[in-house]
Amino acid sequence: MFKYWLETNYNQLLIGILILLLMGNITGIVINVQDRHKQKEKIIQLQQEIDSIYHEIEK
Repeated sequence: MFKYWLETNYNQLLIGILILLLMGNITGIVINVQDRHKQKEKIIQLQQEIDSIYHEIEK
C-alpha cells in the first residue's frame, strides 16, 4: 500500500514539476514578445528622430 502511494505521489510530483516548467516557459515567451514590442517602438521613435534631424539639415 505504501509503495503504491509513494509511486502515485512521485508521478503526481513529476507531472506538477512538468506543468510548472511549461508555465515558466510560456511566461518567458510572453515577456520576450513584450520586450520585442518595446524594442520596435524604440526603433520607430529613433527613425522619426533621424528623419526630423535629416529634414533640419536639408533646410
